[in-house]
Amino acid sequence: MAQFIVEGLNTSIVCDGNPVIVFNDLSYINNASQNHFISDSSKVIFVGNGLNTVAITSNLGLNTDFGVLEINRPNGVVLQAPINIADTLFLVNGILDISNFNLDMQSGLIVGGAISSYVKTSSLGMLQRNVSANTTVFPVGNSSYNPCVLENLGISDLISLRVADNVTDDGTAIGLTTNSAVVKRTWFINELDSGGSSLKIKLVWNGNSEEINGFQSAPSFMTRFDETSSLWDNIGGIAGSNFIETENNDSLGVFSISSSHEFAPLNNAELVYENTMISIPNPSYGDFEVDFICQTYSGESVFEIRDIEGRVVRSLMLDLQPGFNKINISDLDLSSGIYYLQILTTKEHSQILRHRVL
Repeated sequence: MAQFIVEGLNTSIVCDGNPVIVFNDLSYINNASQNHFISDSSKVIFVGNGLNTVAITSNLGLNTDFGVLEINRPNGVVLQAPINIADTLFLVNGILDISNFNLDMQSGLIVGGAISSYVKTSSLGMLQRNVSANTTVFPVGNSSYNPCVLENLGISDLISLRVADNVTDDGTAIGLTTNSAVVKRTWFINELDSGGSSLKIKLVWNGNSEEINGFQSAPSFMTRFDETSSLWDNIGGIAGSNFIETENNDSLGVFSISSSHEFAPLNNAELVYENTMISIPNPSYGDFEVDFICQTYSGESVFEIRDIEGRVVRSLMLDLQPGFNKINISDLDLSSGIYYLQILTTKEHSQILRHRVL
């Protein structure tokens, strides 16, 4: 096996077999008419103390293919083009910043992944890996290492994943940070073929430095952003030491971790049939109605509207009857934001319904 150490500029290497090529404080630019490292056994190592980049200047519109890629430099490597790694990515030392470009591993292996060396998703680029029933680690992070561990008990699929250093009420992780008690990280998890996956998802954070707005690790739970309602849904989970995991996730998208009361699990008491409580329209401009179906309860109850801080902004006395009930809300002069609606008696309370006022 031949080894080449590249230390000069504008160097061209033509070789057969399965070479090991070491870039010492230099960047790699593919400006040829074909990809350079096709063989699964060829190995490219980035070393030194500078900052390397991986770029493509040809007009083929192709990813650069690597057989084996090793990151072993304190200042890391930055992608300036998408790449495929057919065999193995070794994360030894330093960060691999994929920036706006996808890193496609398919069924390739990733060896390593730690605070000192991980795949940095600093922008919109995603790490892509095939996920089956075997445990698959996505060693990702942004300003810190926040890996995600997946198992797919459904149909094996190519999963794309990135993590952002923010949580916003609109699920984009761009702009104003939420006021809710959360881990300040958002994981974006997508599948290539929609609908076939059933994922076990484990999200990891790094303790107090990433917890905001009074977040409490116990109890905490995973949340998923619902694009239909434009709200975060509590999907439960089992919490451990700086991690949370859930099973049977067949709806992917945007995930985070919270302990806020507004994401509290639904209390499906006998007062109101499960999932029958809705507000129309939602979102609204302040006037709306709340419809629900009581099971067997009749009598007095209290309808509460709370703001995002948990403060009661309006409390109404109700006289409920079994079957369909309606509450008309108007002239409350509610400010724009998220509100939480609930019906309470001396013994029971309904699910919490989230309502947005524009």
